[in-house]
Amino acid sequence: MVRDFDYREFCITVETIDQSAADDDALWAAHLSANLTADLVAASTLMLRLAMTIAKAHHLEPADWKDINDACSNAVRTLPACYRLQRALPGAVSVARAWRHLPQGPSEEHEYGSGNPWESEESRIMFEDMHNFAWARIEALCASDEEVVGACSGRFRVVEVSEVDGISLVSLEALQIGTAPSGFPVSPLAVGDVCLWEVEATLGNLLENGFFIEADFFEVHSKTSFISGLRIVAPAWAP
Repeated sequence: MVRDFDYREFCITVETIDQSAADDDALWAAHLSANLTADLVAASTLMLRLAMTIAKAHHLEPADWKDINDACSNAVRTLPACYRLQRALPGAVSVARAWRHLPQGPSEEHEYGSGNPWESEESRIMFEDMHNFAWARIEALCASDEEVVGACSGRFRVVEVSEVDGISLVSLEALQIGTAPSGFPVSPLAVGDVCLWEVEATLGNLLENGFFIEADFFEVHSKTSFISGLRIVAPAWAP
């Protein structure tokens, strides 16, 4: 549901919005804001009812009922957040850093435009409009970056989120380490190590301890990381 659910097509099918309104960016954004959470909560509640019906039919033990209830109740809270994160990340801070430090720019380039905001005023204006994030703030955050000092790829678990001046500093524990992106020093990060990732607080506030994030991570001189090539954002109970 988090990665593959086509919410736009779902809304068109159940006729909460028509095709022409769904194709209008402003109208679709308004519909998304007003209805997404309620619809995903309804879906999670239906999953709970279905699971409980199956549990009753198969005479499951009380402990199994508790596991079902805990998982579905958690889904009611976390699925809307993960759905939004899956589509909003890497976020303004990581996209800006990717434009600055990665030779090809952000791997999500098709979603974020083709202009490098570090190179033209027109692209900076487009960046600010697209992310609703001031470019002057980006420049301040990136002032001590210098260059990428280590890169890795893998699955990480959120262990702490703190916020300062509209920026969330996310502590991530490495769970699986894959093949690092080429062209950069390989980070010595090992399973169990913790890295720091900066993201704007509008997205950081959606993160919860235990959430999984799978992506490429790039550490800069300021000892924080940015992400690119996001693959998975999932709640703690997801496999």
